[in-house]
Amino acid sequence: MTFIKKKEPIPLTQSHVFDKPFVDYKFQLKRLKGRGISIPSGEQAKIISIIKQHGYYSIVNGYGDSFEQIDTKYKHYSSDTSFEDIYAQFFIDRQLGKLLLPYLLDIEDHFSSVLSYAVAEHFDVNNFFADDRKNPDPTVISYLSYTHYPNAPIDVLKQLHDMSLNCRDDPTHWYIINKNHVPSWILFMNAELGTLTRYYKICPSSIKKEVTDELLPVKYSLNGFLNFENRRYSSGKTSTQKTDSAKSHRGKFIYSGLELMREFRNCIAHNSRVYVHTSNASLPMTVRDVPNISPRNLYTNEEYFQGTGKNDLFALFIWIIICQPSSTAQLNFIENIRNFFSGENVEQAAIAIFLKKSKLPTDFIQRLSKFANAI
Repeated sequence: MTFIKKKEPIPLTQSHVFDKPFVDYKFQLKRLKGRGISIPSGEQAKIISIIKQHGYYSIVNGYGDSFEQIDTKYKHYSSDTSFEDIYAQFFIDRQLGKLLLPYLLDIEDHFSSVLSYAVAEHFDVNNFFADDRKNPDPTVISYLSYTHYPNAPIDVLKQLHDMSLNCRDDPTHWYIINKNHVPSWILFMNAELGTLTRYYKICPSSIKKEVTDELLPVKYSLNGFLNFENRRYSSGKTSTQKTDSAKSHRGKFIYSGLELMREFRNCIAHNSRVYVHTSNASLPMTVRDVPNISPRNLYTNEEYFQGTGKNDLFALFIWIIICQPSSTAQLNFIENIRNFFSGENVEQAAIAIFLKKSKLPTDFIQRLSKFANAI
């Protein structure tokens, strides 16, 4: 009987099948050196420690492109590039995310709070559908009942209703166990921002107006949008058509801003690159045109159509300013951004590279200040 010796499996590090085989930290440093990165021998332990904490891909692949030579066949970096240069870009981006995140969460809280208040005020506090077994009073129509949202997609209502019955997170879970209903101001605390923006989108115009009036500055009131419509169409549209158009533009305005904010917030939360992120949602040009701001004070038409103030980091700054509760808060945000980019914690040369890559206008602080004063 012939015995066939079973072959030993090939270690991943020796396999030529996989595009990205495992390599250890020392090999990662060797690769960086081979691509032109300066790594002094005395810095190797420190660099490996940084890579262990954040990962080679997150740092080098995420932020090294500003230093790559584009005229070579293989990836290579400029001869004077150090690992510290690349890590500085990573560090600035992460710190910027930490600066922006509290602002985004505060805006989200404000939106959730005023939305839940308006819903409870108009539609009461019963989360149960009429045929739900635990409904304490089937004569009170649920604030999630399809009858409140005629001709609207109902997926988000089903999602919120299911959450109100089965959520395992507090405070909604505590209310499910200890109370006989879950009011909107409790339920919305556990709903994701994307869910709430989709719900807002199907709300009646009366609720939308109350929410929008609370979130937006006076310059973006319905009258502000009406004045904009009158400037656009001095004739050719009836007053009713202009009013309908103003309501529509205002609704799209706030929905787009919330979606842009949600994408950037998720980008920060998942440690993705903030400074080059472009959102699928775009702030409309009505940001500039409704308050009748001069193009030279925010962005030109050409800049906007190239992305500046549309769906980029500059657009996020603009949205945060719009959503601040007071002029003092607006100016405080701008001052915090100014201080961040002053280069106190990072060399100004690294800041300059970061700003160029982010495509922020060179005078973006001045533009934001003029915008805040205008609204």
